[in-house]
Amino acid sequence: MTAAADRLIAAAGGPAWDEAGFTRLYDLVRADLYDATAAIVALVERILAEAHEIDRRLRGTASLTLVPALTGIREHLGTLVRPGFVTETGWQRLPDLPRYLRALAVRLDKLPENPGRDRQLSHQVEVLRQEYEQALRRLPPARRDDEPARQVGWMLEELRVSLFAQQLGTRYPVSDKRIRKALAQLS
Repeated sequence: MTAAADRLIAAAGGPAWDEAGFTRLYDLVRADLYDATAAIVALVERILAEAHEIDRRLRGTASLTLVPALTGIREHLGTLVRPGFVTETGWQRLPDLPRYLRALAVRLDKLPENPGRDRQLSHQVEVLRQEYEQALRRLPPARRDDEPARQVGWMLEELRVSLFAQQLGTRYPVSDKRIRKALAQLS
């Protein structure tokens, strides 16, 4: 419901700063909140079903060779779908989660064919993820959740899609170089 309210408030021009504006905003949000919430719940239902299927597949794989990759996939799944993920992700990015989860499923499909390639690509993403974490730690706490900082995190998700499931496509062009440039702009 919070994500739906955020979407409706943004569509109405953002927060209100006076009583008349608040009343108008309240009426607009109240009129559409049920439908907006229902749409988000339907999307979340799909996300949870896909996450459950990935989790089921992870538990069903017993190959010792694949354990490091499966552990990484499980951890990544836990960052995408966790308590509070709907509000944290926000209505703008929530529609991307099914694609990110499909990319995890494609990665699982390809993993037995070439675990070495998966390890190499995982390392590439992990290096950038660590650089991102370091950049966040250098930022003042108040700026760590600003849109430019959050955007780099989403760029990492798009990079994962690009590397592990290119056929799904990315929201925008992404590369190591573009991520590093965005990281440099955070400073």
